[in-house]
Amino acid sequence: MTGGGVPTVIDRYAEVSPHIGNIIAASDANGESLGFYPRSVFEDFARKGELFVLLTSGESGRLFAGHLLFQRRFPRASILQLYIAPEYRSRGYARILCSRLAEDLTSEGFLSIYAGVAEDLTEANSRWEGLGFPVQRIRPGGATTNRTIVVRDRELPSPQLFPPRNFDPANPLGLKAPSTEIPLFLIDLNVLFDLGAAEGTQ
Repeated sequence: MTGGGVPTVIDRYAEVSPHIGNIIAASDANGESLGFYPRSVFEDFARKGELFVLLTSGESGRLFAGHLLFQRRFPRASILQLYIAPEYRSRGYARILCSRLAEDLTSEGFLSIYAGVAEDLTEANSRWEGLGFPVQRIRPGGATTNRTIVVRDRELPSPQLFPPRNFDPANPLGLKAPSTEIPLFLIDLNVLFDLGAAEGTQ
């Protein structure tokens, strides 16, 4: 019987470490979509607070339901793995993990979160889109996999000089389309008068 209680996100190493075995098993079983990482990676990231574990309550106590592995590189962070156990999918648990990460990073002044998804993982790309990660660019993957990677970017509402904007792949620079109206130019006559006066004193 799967848990049906309110899910909880934990990030302290003392709480996360007992679940690293479950995380490694999930990562190894889904290497095609999650990539392969040795145990030491999960240990190191857990100690840095860069591994979230989602737990839900069950008859035998709190149960592992998923995890989020990420990396902070100010001013942006990258998600390396997002996993929800099959029996807990379609409950909004992935959104809970991503929202928690976004809240923490926003409070720390980060600007955005990146996630790289293989282009051939159609269902995964659709889910990332629904989680608020629009496509930013496309890049080639590693030589061994010969995959194309869809780089997705979620901007955060952190205070910054230029406010966040919705990324449009068709217009990545956010340029406005040229107007069909005839442009109107204004000249400040005071500038001309100053120039004339300056010439008269020479």
